[in-house]
Amino acid sequence: MKLPYIQSNVSLKSLRTFIFVSTALIQLAVSPVDLWSQEDSDPPLGAFLESNGVLVFDIESMDPPEPWAEETSVEGYLGEGYFRGTTADYFNTPEQGLLRFPIYIETGGRYQFQFRSKIGHGTSYTESNDSFVRLTDANDVVVSPVPNHNETTWPTTWYKAYMNRFNWSWHASNKDGDDSRSLSWQLSGGALYYFELSQRSKDHLVDRIALWDHARHDLASKVTGKDTDDAAFDALPLSERKVDKVGYSEFIEGYPSLVGADALAEADPDGDGVPNALEQWLLMDPSQKDSEKLPQGSVVQGWSSYRFTYDSAIEGSLLIYEISEDLKDWEPSDLLPDWVTSEGNLRHVDAEFDINASDSHLFHRLRVELSPAQ
Repeated sequence: MKLPYIQSNVSLKSLRTFIFVSTALIQLAVSPVDLWSQEDSDPPLGAFLESNGVLVFDIESMDPPEPWAEETSVEGYLGEGYFRGTTADYFNTPEQGLLRFPIYIETGGRYQFQFRSKIGHGTSYTESNDSFVRLTDANDVVVSPVPNHNETTWPTTWYKAYMNRFNWSWHASNKDGDDSRSLSWQLSGGALYYFELSQRSKDHLVDRIALWDHARHDLASKVTGKDTDDAAFDALPLSERKVDKVGYSEFIEGYPSLVGADALAEADPDGDGVPNALEQWLLMDPSQKDSEKLPQGSVVQGWSSYRFTYDSAIEGSLLIYEISEDLKDWEPSDLLPDWVTSEGNLRHVDAEFDINASDSHLFHRLRVELSPAQ
């Protein structure tokens, strides 16, 4: 995972327990950068973005409309909670507690639906075990599933989706009896859709939703929607969401006390050794010293590490992670996926190195590069 690019004054020597700051390293490189710009075909703000043929999102990423209720009392859920169907059963009246999740498909394909859910009450495998689902295009036209002997809840365009497990499971089937059928849709690349879900059974618990491409993955039975690889589904990262990005000029306007030279991207008006542009990326306050948000290093039981958090919703500049053996020659490097966890727009980095490994003596820094317009 590559960080956007900026020259930083922060260097870390992973072998040591401290971070040293050298003013000689404060260089803000300004050069032309091809900036991302929004086009009419781009996904809207808030859309979940398909990547590598997979979409995964938590149901609680939306507020729960009645009769759904958000809970945390049943153990084993992922994310921050799950939704429980409440009040009553709505077997023939879909759209109770309608949830609409905007999804953006980058690469077209046949995408199959699964949800992580469980029976939330009773001892029957066929009660409290289902919800309604369907999919529409950007113009709210219902998209029909790929033919698989599926059944709608006549006379509506909604499909019952059920499972038969008392534990959390990714099973998701349509059609009752001994002829379970998966639900999948042929979706176009570069297109926006809405995945919709509404309550059917009281006490059905829904935790997470996934759509996966038949051509690139084999995560469950493509005929029945059963035989899921639950561990593989649980391990899938949540999909990124399109966010409203903030440029440097908008950021610095939030600090009206900084004017003239103090408002420049390369300035350091608070004297903490960090230029304003890097303070934006690291969620710092350029008007006062807050160095506790700089990368923090430590050594524990033969492993050196450093940690920092950055904001991914920034435009007009790039932040880059670089390494060096001698503090003279620097080269861009990648942040390993295992180091990075996401929380909305935030990226939490926790990098670890074996002190005895050959790369443990590398120096590390962050660097920011702005477009000339900034």
